[in-house]
Amino acid sequence: MRKNRVYIVIFVLFATSCSITQEYHFNNNYSGDAKTSIDLSMLKGFMSGLDSTGNDNSLDTMDRSLAEIADALKLTGVENVQYGWNNDKTVLFISYNFKDIETFNKAAGAEQQGSTLLSMDRSSNDKIRITAKGKNFFYDSPEITKEDTIFNSESMASMKDYYKYKLILNFDRKIKRLDNKKAVLSEDKKSIEYSGNIADMFAKGSSFDVHLKFATK
Repeated sequence: MRKNRVYIVIFVLFATSCSITQEYHFNNNYSGDAKTSIDLSMLKGFMSGLDSTGNDNSLDTMDRSLAEIADALKLTGVENVQYGWNNDKTVLFISYNFKDIETFNKAAGAEQQGSTLLSMDRSSNDKIRITAKGKNFFYDSPEITKEDTIFNSESMASMKDYYKYKLILNFDRKIKRLDNKKAVLSEDKKSIEYSGNIADMFAKGSSFDVHLKFATK
């Protein structure tokens, strides 16, 4: 029941937030760092709870839930796990460093389990993972298989543009080519970005899979 409570809270967090950004940086040896940020600035008043007279305070509940996700991440071998609020409790974040591909994949699985947004419409056996072979880099993200989520339901249709999601992959090397047309290559050719409203980004058949080939120099 404890885990279920955490997932429900995180689901509410994502469902009511305005902007979610997940950013990963990969060094040449595939160590790196990760950060997820959830901008709640437009809904701060709603999420802050009512008062201190015994009513539930949603922000405090999120703090506790994020701490549990951080504990799960620490078990995967990542380092420097940090979490909390920025900008006067308008941006919630969690960040960590990973030493190699194996550690990243374990951490990505832990994040996916703790976030309903990342797992709600995917096979329970599938996980976000990366592999690398020479100059080739693969980011595999399980395809979303269900038709509807809360983000593309009829009740959310008129509000979907208020809910944004962004995934950024940064590298130390320049990218020679990539194979996902939805991924936007940066001007310096060292990062790719997926972005849009959550309903479209997590619609049935969506995937963030990408195969990159790095330039020689």
